[in-house]
Amino acid sequence: MPLPKKLALPRDLDPRLVTKTSLSDPKRTIALLIIMWYAAGKPGSHAYGLEIGKGKKDGGTGILDNATIDSVSKLAEKNSIDLQGLSVRDVLAGNAMFESQIESLNAAFQLIWHLASFSFADESKNLSAERTGGLRFRKLIRFASNMDLIDMVAQPNEAALVGVAFNWLTSGVVECDPAMEERIKRTLAAFAETSFYKTMKGDDGIVYAPSGIYDVIAEGASVVSLVNEGAETQGTTRILKPAVKDGLNPMLVEHGGNEVSRNNAYTSDELAAYSERAKNTLAISSIKLAASDVSVDESPQQPSSLPWNLIYFGAPGTGKSYQLGKRAESTFGETEGGVTRVTFHPDYTYSQFVGCYKPISDVNDEGRHEVYYDFVPGPFTDVYVKAKKHPEKKYVLLIEEINRANPAAVFGDVFQLLDRGRDGRSEYPVRVSQDLGKYLYHAFNHVNVAEDDAKVLENEEYSNECVSTVSIPDNMYLWASMNSADQGVFPMDTAFKRRWDFRYMGIDEGDEGVAGYEVPVAKGDSVVYVKWNELRKAINALLIANKVNEDKLIGPYFIKETALADPNSFAGVFKNKVLLYLFEDAAKMKKGNIFSLGSTATYSQVCKDFDVNGLSVFNGLGPVRELFLGENDSTNEDHEPDAEE
Repeated sequence: MPLPKKLALPRDLDPRLVTKTSLSDPKRTIALLIIMWYAAGKPGSHAYGLEIGKGKKDGGTGILDNATIDSVSKLAEKNSIDLQGLSVRDVLAGNAMFESQIESLNAAFQLIWHLASFSFADESKNLSAERTGGLRFRKLIRFASNMDLIDMVAQPNEAALVGVAFNWLTSGVVECDPAMEERIKRTLAAFAETSFYKTMKGDDGIVYAPSGIYDVIAEGASVVSLVNEGAETQGTTRILKPAVKDGLNPMLVEHGGNEVSRNNAYTSDELAAYSERAKNTLAISSIKLAASDVSVDESPQQPSSLPWNLIYFGAPGTGKSYQLGKRAESTFGETEGGVTRVTFHPDYTYSQFVGCYKPISDVNDEGRHEVYYDFVPGPFTDVYVKAKKHPEKKYVLLIEEINRANPAAVFGDVFQLLDRGRDGRSEYPVRVSQDLGKYLYHAFNHVNVAEDDAKVLENEEYSNECVSTVSIPDNMYLWASMNSADQGVFPMDTAFKRRWDFRYMGIDEGDEGVAGYEVPVAKGDSVVYVKWNELRKAINALLIANKVNEDKLIGPYFIKETALADPNSFAGVFKNKVLLYLFEDAAKMKKGNIFSLGSTATYSQVCKDFDVNGLSVFNGLGPVRELFLGENDSTNEDHEPDAEE
């Protein structure tokens, strides 16, 4: 006789308490979710939308597709919905189901109303794929059993429920049954009693459930603020505000700003009784099972396309650090402490990276200063602890200039952990020192298991009060930048490189960002303007002609944009950055071929030659120079130098 399948618990959801997630029109969005469920025949899951579409800000209608339009039209016709002359396409246009980021939809439907979860139909896409670029992608909805409860509340009058949904979808154009509407609102409010919010970012913020609002009002307060005074509304609280405004919590009404008050349709006693039931719902929904009684679904909710170990490299000025930092912030920035930065330098050591004992000065219980030794974790250990304690969140350690220190020496035995399996976890755990092991024990022993935080200690580690091994989890990322051209960098051995994914930044990649900058250079007794990007490419062509390696060429952002935009400072910056770099590094062995003054010229002589003769300082740049230095170039007439020049 077959037995039931063993319970497999999914990973805990990120509560998204302090993200930028928002959903400005939750009522219309919920309405369309209900309509799509009925139109598709009440399925367990349903894919919808175009494969790719542009958001409203970019002039598009998101992923609004003809299949959804047709199915919604048929449902409206079946239930005799009068759209008052509106087309279904116009009714659906602008709805968050087609235009919002997937993370906003999940915040609303997973974390607040518990109606469904969303993923991309293309499983190879990461959940952060819609954060930048303004694109939206085809989605898969997995419906929850709360949809069945809504259906049960409506029966036997399903048409009345559909009418309410179309009323919300059309912002009141379609008429509906007020009694049915009130029942649906009460049902949705009951679902949302197990949702959580935060009054502000950081440790000073208070995490609360809706019952926390009810209690304060029932105790006599006429108004309750959803956030701390002066604080920015964050995370799910950004959805709670418009939900109250839309009447989706019948107990509360909007009071202006971030404040709410009691709906006078309910007495304080009724609100207090309902709050008690809501808190009891929270209590009985928190069931802890022994680890041996369940299997844990270790697969991520959406396969990760992010590289776990990643290095950006390329010539100086190609924007490696900027692009890597921008990618890290867009991917991990919504998590508190999601991005940790460290810069390697020649004196950087393993003890700084991982941690070591250091003298600490503090005030004891008697009010006296005393010095004692304690283990101080390095950035690697800090990120490791956060990732282990919060497996539902992603963290990245961003290493700037990874090869300015000796990578093998800095990583030490951590090097072995860089071997990741298909699931992103270290394939080979390493034993740790007793000092680090005791620190990790105390860090993990403070995890609040009662609140369903991660279980990170094994039984033997509890008994020994020491963690014996470490293994990088799949939610911890190591990203770095490196410049292989600079003098004084340390070489990376092949075994170390093999454990990383590399992303090369081309010498002209992103140069459209500087295409408009024109900079002043001397030409005889006058000053003319040339395009910086063309000047840079001409210098690179000269270097290439003299067999200088590509990683020593000059990238578009070798000179900061602030200097490119300031004609009064450009000459000084050009001498102190470009000429100095060529003289002391890139063209050090080829000075006679690069500079007109020959190989015996000093740096000060080269700078003076540039001040007097401009680009004639270079030997052989002439044939290229004619491409961007025309005698009749009108741009030169538009840039009159200051009188003091």
